[in-house]
Amino acid sequence: YPGEGRIASPGFTNQRWVEGELLVFGSSSSSGSSSSVTNGAQLGFVWSVPGEKRFLILLNRITLEP
Repeated sequence: YPGEGRIASPGFTNQRWVEGELLVFGSSSSSGSSSSVTNGAQLGFVWSVPGEKRFLILLNRITLEP
């Protein structure tokens, strides 16, 4: 899913929006299939920073105790 991500230099200077994409690696209905690359993450977001490499974060579900 195309979108945008926020990046910045150290100290949150030179902040800007860049192109990005939400990636779907698998569905919640598939049990037991976990990739060693994604460590079970089903979502990720990749930023395409002009003139640099792409950056990927993996998103995992967490359970917060009340």
